[in-house]
Amino acid sequence: MLTVAKFVVDFLASKKVYNIPVYQGGAVMNFIDEIGKHPKLKYFVPYHEQALSMEVDTISRLNGFAAGFATSGPGATNLLTGVSSAFYDSIPCFFFTGQVGQIHSKEGRGVRQLGFQETDVVKIFKPITKYAIQINNPRKIKYELEKGYHLAFAGRPGPVLFDIPFNVQKFKVNPKKIVSFRPTSLQNK
Repeated sequence: MLTVAKFVVDFLASKKVYNIPVYQGGAVMNFIDEIGKHPKLKYFVPYHEQALSMEVDTISRLNGFAAGFATSGPGATNLLTGVSSAFYDSIPCFFFTGQVGQIHSKEGRGVRQLGFQETDVVKIFKPITKYAIQINNPRKIKYELEKGYHLAFAGRPGPVLFDIPFNVQKFKVNPKKIVSFRPTSLQNK
């Protein structure tokens, strides 16, 4: 059994993503902890999230693929400039944002915000990504990562964003019992 955060980090290592820019924040600390414990991975902390997004874009241009992590709310929205650059220049890469735990979500409550720095990241990033999704079902993490990786390179390449609630990051999954993605039914985006 692995936490979703560990599964994500292992997935990135399997794609030869070894140097990962991260920007600290409570909603993303599970990922940073797993990156720090991974024997093959190193992380570095840029001055701010905008620089992080541009570094992910640059590393992808140099190495073919990269990923970065930022926290919720303004931490996530500060990624917009670099994500836009990757989108317009067709650079395949992953961006991960932390999100408030599902118990703190405003979903269906008719309020602007319930959880601290809760922001609808997916809605904001959809126009400038190949794929943007909030992972609400931990058992779909493998499927979504594989789908995102496929879409990042399919057709005209581009960035993919995963918004992952804090409690989902800590959920334990059995890698042998979660669903894989099969690209046969998708059309290029």
